[in-house]
Order: sequence, then structure tokens, then C-alpha cells
Amino acid sequence: AMSTPARHAAEPLWLHAADGYRLGATRFRVTGPGRGHVVVAGAIGVPQDFYRRFAAYARARGHVAWTLDYRGVGRSAPGALRGFRADLLD
Repeated sequence: AMSTPARHAAEPLWLHAADGYRLGATRFRVTGPGRGHVVVAGAIGVPQDFYRRFAAYARARGHVAWTLDYRGVGRSAPGALRGFRADLLD
């Protein structure tokens, strides 16, 4: 069984879309030189936390892993979705 990385290894941060909209993301850091980066672009409507274990798996093998919430989902969701407009190109 695979253990998850130390909590400090998962760093929540914000990415900014071209229009300034904030997208919640998480970087799973490695200590020392990494082997590369893995960007986990999950399924539409699925919060990034669903992919946490996969990101931890990649991190444990030396890859910096990134997860993110699409616009309107998870940490990227506004306070209320009523009237919120987004499409697949966002």
C-alpha cells in the first residue's frame, strides 16, 4: 500500500486564467531534484481532491505533480452557482 506524502508536500495555490479568474490548484512537491512534472487534468466536474492519491503516487516516484479544479468546480467555484457562466473553452 502506498502512503500519502507529508501534508507540507501538498501546497495549495491559485492559478489565474487569462481573464483573471482564480483556479484552485495543488502542487505536490518533491525534495531534491525531480524527475519531471505531471499535470493531472481530471474529468470535467470532478474536484481535484479525487486525484490526490494519484498525485501522491507520482510524487513518491520523484515527479512534481499538479492538480487543479476547473472553473466552477471545487476550490474554483464561486460562492453560488446561480447565474455563473462558463463553457468548455473556459
